[in-house]
Amino acid sequence: MYERKTNKRERAINVAFEDVLGDLRRSEPAASKASTVGEDTMDGAHFAALLDKHFDKLDPNRDGITKEELTQALLTPWQYKDDEYAMLKLLGKYFDTIIHMSDDQEGPETVITELDKDVVVQFLRHSHFTLAQLQQWRAMDQSPDV
Repeated sequence: MYERKTNKRERAINVAFEDVLGDLRRSEPAASKASTVGEDTMDGAHFAALLDKHFDKLDPNRDGITKEELTQALLTPWQYKDDEYAMLKLLGKYFDTIIHMSDDQEGPETVITELDKDVVVQFLRHSHFTLAQLQQWRAMDQSPDV
């Protein structure tokens, strides 16, 4: 019974997470916070610095950033500067890529742990990649051999 409730909660959180990200993508007027920064072109090192700076705020219970915690942050844009809010959107967009930066969770990867954050921060600082490029690089690395 407990597992059923947990699965329902996780599904509800995933739906809310996707709804918030989808709404942000669809409804951004030209002068909105995220569109003034251009999150898809944000320098990887700048993203890394912002994630490093805000990780504790996004993970107040110190168990990794969950989709629920990130959704709550995305719903309070007034608490962040323009580039910080763009970082949050990128964190949501590339959530699944970032949670797999380290193999540090038993079972399925579901949260951005501090180790995931440390790995992505180091990689982005030294590779000069954007998150989009990192995702493409990881996808090539994981493609089946032909």
